[in-house]
Amino acid sequence: MTMLHAFLNDMAQRVLSVNRLQPRNDVFTCVSRLGLAHEAPVLDFGCGTGLFAPTLAKKCRLAYTGYDIDEKYLGYAKTIYPFGAFSTSRSFVEASGPYDLVMANCCFHHIADESAQDEMAFIKRVLKPGGTFLFIDILKKEHDPSRLHRWFMTLEEGKFVRLESQYIRLVSGKFLINRMETRRSVLFSLPWKSCPIHNDLIFLECEARR
Repeated sequence: MTMLHAFLNDMAQRVLSVNRLQPRNDVFTCVSRLGLAHEAPVLDFGCGTGLFAPTLAKKCRLAYTGYDIDEKYLGYAKTIYPFGAFSTSRSFVEASGPYDLVMANCCFHHIADESAQDEMAFIKRVLKPGGTFLFIDILKKEHDPSRLHRWFMTLEEGKFVRLESQYIRLVSGKFLINRMETRRSVLFSLPWKSCPIHNDLIFLECEARR
């Protein structure tokens, strides 16, 4: 049953985004810009079912480690992505580091502010000096004119979708933000930017405060 749940979650995300085509391309664009060496260690923080493992390990040619607290998702990820290392253990993650890149892709909208600060401290601890923390998450709109988009956002399971200013404040305690941009992820990865069924995502490219 646990593997079935992970499989259904994975398939739902793939169907709604045509195998995560647009999000994968966005991640590839951001990571390629960093100019990392082949086989540089990368940590996918909050990796879930490992949807971005092929992008980071195969397309970007990085040494991939996925970390998540959900054992059923990681069990599924280990089955379909045998080239990666996956663990729920912080000790394992620390022993496999430090990392040239840590990516947290759409996981902090599931984490309350108090716990998020502990996670930020952990990420800073495992990030190599001079390394990059790539933070990606769903943006909340303060005044959303689209009724359909407001309805779509109610389907999001995360309880802590934040405004841009709130994400910046969350990250800035431990990291310096070197680059910020927003990108739109549209239903079925359609090239229709005004589609009301979408998520606006914030991308923060950061370095650790010393």
